[in-house]
Amino acid sequence: TEAEIRFTFDGSEPKKNSILFGTSFNVIRNYVVKARAYVPGKLPSPVVTMTYFIGENISLPVISISSNSGHLFGFDFGIMNNSIKDREVPGFVEYYDENKNLGFSTGVGLRLFGTTIFTLPQKPISIRFKSKFGIDELQYKLFEERENEKFKSIQLRNGGNDYNLSYFRDGLATNLLKGNMDIDYQEYKPCVVFINGDYHGIYEIREKLDDDYLSDNELISTENIDIIEDSLTVVAGDEKDFQQLLKMIKTLKLSRDENFELVASKMDMNEYINYMIHKIFIGYSIVDYNNKYWRTKDKSTKWRWIAHDMEHAFGEVSGDKYWENTFEKVSGNDPLLPEWSTLIFKNLLENIAFRDQVIQRFAVYLTTIYQAEITLNILDSIKTVFQNPMPRHIQRWNSPPNIATWSRNIDSLRNYLEKRPAYIREHIGALFPVTDS
Repeated sequence: TEAEIRFTFDGSEPKKNSILFGTSFNVIRNYVVKARAYVPGKLPSPVVTMTYFIGENISLPVISISSNSGHLFGFDFGIMNNSIKDREVPGFVEYYDENKNLGFSTGVGLRLFGTTIFTLPQKPISIRFKSKFGIDELQYKLFEERENEKFKSIQLRNGGNDYNLSYFRDGLATNLLKGNMDIDYQEYKPCVVFINGDYHGIYEIREKLDDDYLSDNELISTENIDIIEDSLTVVAGDEKDFQQLLKMIKTLKLSRDENFELVASKMDMNEYINYMIHKIFIGYSIVDYNNKYWRTKDKSTKWRWIAHDMEHAFGEVSGDKYWENTFEKVSGNDPLLPEWSTLIFKNLLENIAFRDQVIQRFAVYLTTIYQAEITLNILDSIKTVFQNPMPRHIQRWNSPPNIATWSRNIDSLRNYLEKRPAYIREHIGALFPVTDS
């Protein structure tokens, strides 16, 4: 008996009563075609999925998501239509690289994420690889500058709180630091997303910051990791060792070198200095948000910090203006910040050697990686990536409001990067004046 091939164009899985395939069909617009073979007396075949793009010329990587429309846009329980963050629905994902080659395709779980950004019209989407949907782990080199080729999940971020301004503040902050300093960070890669064949705009492909992220990037066991965020919120493992570190910092007189060295035995001072310098340079003064700290339970390892969600910077999205003294704020001199958020940096600065190291390294960075000639080249390269796809994105979401507004926001970023180094030098000089001996 010959098999009947049934197929759909709307993202749903074919059923026995779906359209019967003849000899051919015309594809007149972007379609996700799902096909399944039926033979009487036998189980139906696995579903084969393929997206057909018609008349598209996209320079960015493309992710095509398909799922039953009701799962995503249903009136009652559609996660995209109702901003339902805790519901996971089945879907299928295809990834096409910059050269339009299919990188991977598999069934996945789809879920919204974020603290507030999931309520925006353009929803952030978490893609989860699970065996019940397709594969339990993606094995693909998604980020060229990472050695890691294994992912339990990836996130499609919607510009975060910068969605209506430049759309890439976080990406700029990431690109300024990666490859330039010893620091853990969340990788960043812009792409274009289609859902059931319909254009859904520019997104950022991001790593999910959990124990799998650290396990895959650091080649360590997930069962051996502590991850804490903000004020002792446990992401993985437990908070006991970090609490002990905080107690030491709070109670010991860190101006004494032997006490400072005791604290330094538990935290990676080199990386922490880089982390704080970068936040100060970009004007990230709300240091009570978006903090992540991690370590392995091996006694020889130290606590490290992860730079992520850095769009609250560069003079907008609650970030400091280029003339504002972020250094002073994060050193414990801002009454609006809770004590825990500035405790570590404030107390470490009591140690002269630590303070000198921060100042000297900042001075070096201001003449190298934070030099305007360098930072503006990075800004221009990111703008070039976004230049062609941005008008269509704006047409889809009306955010940023128009190209002129987007361009003005990039001019604001340019102004910040040009003027920030001189003000940083002034701030350091005012906080730590050089006295004659």
